[in-house]
Amino acid sequence: MSEFKAGGDWFDRVNIAALSDDVRRRVLEKVKEKLGFTKTCEVLDIARSSLHRYLSGERRVPDEVVKKLWGT
Repeated sequence: MSEFKAGGDWFDRVNIAALSDDVRRRVLEKVKEKLGFTKTCEVLDIARSSLHRYLSGERRVPDEVVKKLWGT
């Protein structure tokens, strides 16, 4: 039996920099489905145009936004 004990939540140990653009967009899309477009913008503190660009793939979802996604 191992004595390894994982501390903290699993999402604290995710290497966000290693996430592909596709994974970033899919996580953002799921949050948008759950909260709605406007509420997602409010929670993430981003402009509606930025959210649209992230979801369409025009721009990469930044690490800071992905970190906020884990908390929603």
